[in-house]
Amino acid sequence: MKKSLRDLIRPPHDPRPRRPLAALAATVLASLGLLHVLWALGNPWPASDAEAFVATFLGSPGGVPMPGPLITMLVAFALLAAAALVLMRVSRVDAVRGIGHLGTLGVGIALALRAAVGFIVSGLLPHLVVEPYRTLDLWVYSPLCLALAVAVFVVRRKSQTEQVQVGVS
Repeated sequence: MKKSLRDLIRPPHDPRPRRPLAALAATVLASLGLLHVLWALGNPWPASDAEAFVATFLGSPGGVPMPGPLITMLVAFALLAAAALVLMRVSRVDAVRGIGHLGTLGVGIALALRAAVGFIVSGLLPHLVVEPYRTLDLWVYSPLCLALAVAVFVVRRKSQTEQVQVGVS
């Protein structure tokens, strides 16, 4: 079989090297999901109280209540589902890997959008949010979402083996 220049420059990709990245991204997403479960139960940790929570994690001015448990649990569920989809993408089972491939598209887009909105609002429209949220959004929350989006898209990328299998079918 004749090898192309592309094959020589870019060796075949195996999903195994992506497994550590998938595990790291899934761990971060699941940890954030579990933190949202804690918040849904009414615990403002690591903030000292509800007012500090709102200023630190929502960027809203004083007097705004913590989000309700239902919406916070929905966010927790979405984060835990995202973690599962990332892990499914590197599964050894073809059908599970296929579901992960489709699901990680949505996860990556959602994380990239969250990063973009965070940079725009906190960077270009700072009057819409309060401190310390603004600074944390610019230096922690949005960069974390961007890094997770990149990780998810790297994990999502089809290996050469998968591309060949699709082409044969």
